[in-house]
This record gives sequence, C-alpha cells and structure tokens, in this order.
Amino acid sequence: MGYVQMVKEAFQDAHPDKYHLFLRTMDDFRSQRIGIAEVTSTARALFRDSPELALGFNVFLPKGHKIQIGLDELAAYLVRDFTLDDDEDDEDAH
Repeated sequence: MGYVQMVKEAFQDAHPDKYHLFLRTMDDFRSQRIGIAEVTSTARALFRDSPELALGFNVFLPKGHKIQIGLDELAAYLVRDFTLDDDEDDEDAH
C-alpha cells in the first residue's frame, strides 16, 4: 500500500484524472480485464515524468517484466529537480 499512497500523493490534487486512471488500470489488471502489455504501457505513460513511480511500479509486474528508465529520462528528471530546488533556494534568500 505504500506505493499506492505515493501515487496518490503525487497525483490526487494536481492530476486527479491520472490518479483515477491508475486505480482503474490496477483494478482491470488485477481482474484480468487487461493484460501485461496494456498495464505496462499505461503505467509508462502515467509515470513518464516520475521515474521513481515508474520504477516502483515494477513490484506489480510478473517476473520477467519490468519498466526501465532510460538515461535521457532520468537525466531530464534530475535536471528538473535541481532546477526546482534552485528556484526554492532563491525564494528563501529573498
């Protein structure tokens, strides 16, 4: 449940549609209404801006399946985080 809570915190307020899609996708996957390819594709799209959530989703996938993050995606995420941190530091200095 810790992972689901992380997704909720990341999306519920800013992107409730993404959070509801995540919940619906998980329910459909658990009920076998969708297969591994669709659940993986949906998760990859939902979490394209959140590599930590994309990688965390791997615990739900069967053995032999996993979402991988490319270096370009990870670098973009890290650059964005450093930029946000720098902006917050600038605001604190004023």
